[in-house]
Amino acid sequence: MLFCPKCGRQYPPDLLECPEDGTRLQAGATVAGRTTSDPLIGRVLDDKYRLDGRLGEGGMGAVYRATHLLIDRPVAVKVLNHRFVTDEAARERFRREARAAGRLRHTNAVAVTDFGQTADDTVYIVMELLEGRSLRELLALEAPLDAARATSVMLQVAAAVAAAHESGIIHRDLKPGNIFIVQRPHAPPVVKVLDFGIAKLMTDNTDGADKLHTLTEANSMIGTPRYMSPEQCDGALLTPASDVYSLGIIFYEMLTGTTPFTGPSPLAVALKHSSEAPRPPREINNSIPQSLETVVLLALEKNAAARPTDAGAFRRELHERAEQLGLEHAAGFSQPTMEMLRDAGTQTPSGRLVIDIERLREARAGGATTQNVSHAADTVEERVQRTLGLPEAAPPRLPASRLDIPINARPKQTHWWRNPAVLGGIALTVALLAVLITLSWRSSYAPSATIDADESTGRAVAPSGSPPRAGDAPREPKSAAEFYERGAYYFSRRDFDRAQLDYEKALELQPEFPAAHNRLGRALLAKGRFTEAIKEFRKAIEERQGNYPAAQYNLGFTLQQQGDAFNALNAYNEAINSAGVTYPDAYYQSGLLLLSLKRYSESADALRRAIEQNGGRDPDAHFALGVALIKERKVDEAERAFRAAVDQRAGNFAEAHYNLGLLYEENDRPADALREYEIYLQQQPDAFNRRLVEDNLRRLRRRATADS
Repeated sequence: MLFCPKCGRQYPPDLLECPEDGTRLQAGATVAGRTTSDPLIGRVLDDKYRLDGRLGEGGMGAVYRATHLLIDRPVAVKVLNHRFVTDEAARERFRREARAAGRLRHTNAVAVTDFGQTADDTVYIVMELLEGRSLRELLALEAPLDAARATSVMLQVAAAVAAAHESGIIHRDLKPGNIFIVQRPHAPPVVKVLDFGIAKLMTDNTDGADKLHTLTEANSMIGTPRYMSPEQCDGALLTPASDVYSLGIIFYEMLTGTTPFTGPSPLAVALKHSSEAPRPPREINNSIPQSLETVVLLALEKNAAARPTDAGAFRRELHERAEQLGLEHAAGFSQPTMEMLRDAGTQTPSGRLVIDIERLREARAGGATTQNVSHAADTVEERVQRTLGLPEAAPPRLPASRLDIPINARPKQTHWWRNPAVLGGIALTVALLAVLITLSWRSSYAPSATIDADESTGRAVAPSGSPPRAGDAPREPKSAAEFYERGAYYFSRRDFDRAQLDYEKALELQPEFPAAHNRLGRALLAKGRFTEAIKEFRKAIEERQGNYPAAQYNLGFTLQQQGDAFNALNAYNEAINSAGVTYPDAYYQSGLLLLSLKRYSESADALRRAIEQNGGRDPDAHFALGVALIKERKVDEAERAFRAAVDQRAGNFAEAHYNLGLLYEENDRPADALREYEIYLQQQPDAFNRRLVEDNLRRLRRRATADS
């Protein structure tokens, strides 16, 4: 390990300069060929925590890998530097860090489990042990990050800071060095926010007003200048919007590889924060999507009142843009519902439910997407655009169609599919359909014998349902085939960066390798790099002389993500023909595209083929078929399709129940409509249109009372 003689931090040997202050790194002092020993290593604090080795050092103290002796658990222990032991302000700041972090219970905030002071005045904090690297190290080696990766990291950082703001904490020192990325072997990276040592803690006064307690005096400046807000540089009163500004700086750096303001001294940087406008990120990196640049620049407004009010508002705005762009991201975690568990499992003859963990993860990801789609757009067109996965500027030849399923009560003599008033409520309907009519996971797909399931995306911009490969990574590859195999190993573990590198190496050694082109396309697709993925899929198809069903399907899927419906349909048709007409997922996706283009009869035909090729069991396709049949005014057939969707989900299909309620109400079956609406609200108690449904229920109950 190397260390910075100015700030004392340690870094890996592949760095030359300190990322924080630019000082050239040095090797540790040695005695007789060995690094000088740390007197604290091997010591046991309060008969509980044995310090096993130093992990790093900061301005106030060092962090050690330690063992909790009572429960034999590895932990991290941060020890206050002894030169600060007599400094009451430093000790209070240390206690503040423990208290602030201890108040948070969030996946993306480091967990503090203990705080103590030994008899010889050694002050320490005990935290969870993290394995990985800081965002500062990542940026020093790999910046700028691609949009999908940067967004994924920032969403998690913002989630932790939002939790802090909700707990009355303003961090005040957000920077890449205080953000840690934990790389787990079987899951995407998890981001942790650290170091609440100079945080402001908000408590209640006796008069009920909020009071901000801080160790610094008024009009003082504290923090890291490159990431400080204008009001922080001016020593003014801080609000959560100050942390939002810091998040904007960090996001700017992830996307461009540099911070917006630099200078020869901290004061020079602080003056720029207060007086200069940041250079637009797209002037530095023109591959940054316009909507992400908008999010960054909004967070960097000089006036705190013009920024998002807190990290929660910033995160919601960023999440909305990520959904619009179709970026894969780790937006958070949610508890699985019973419906998710049933969908992700198989019921044995004895009645036991065997859960497929990968399918459960996929269902949870799809559910999170649906919840956010329901309130993200401002207009009908924007909401449809998001729901169908279209880009922000779809080609003019592909107008965003509206899935006109009504939700409001209509006048009695007017058919609900003809009533112009229905069109005004389309936005609410689209949200109901989002979980099914989006480009989401297709868990029911059973590929034909001619298609390798691992070659196809299924219904996701992520790996298929195959479980992560067990064991360690294959040995260091030498041939194209070995690089391809190791790439498949990393891909199964969702390490798309390393998978991409191995597939590229395989193609370097063997340029004509269609399977590697296809797999490389899938890795790029998983990272949100659609244009590059399309090129790889087309190369794979070309090298197979136009007969590669999985690559043709993947090409269609990617084009569908980009809103190129015409070419996506052609690709799906080619996949179907190459596969010998047996490719249910290609039929399903074609059905959704045709539905969005208002080609209802063709959509219904494609969805029927998907259902047939899945042995009749495909609730998603049944539901979409019901939509297409309603548009064709085939009410009886639509009822059967919605009912089949409900039955195949064991009754747990809230959106299908809702549409059945509409259908029954319009066909003068009030008792049936009443039942379906009640089931819908039971299964979806937090429905965004709950008030409308309750109005329908009251009207139906009054009618039933009058009839009786």
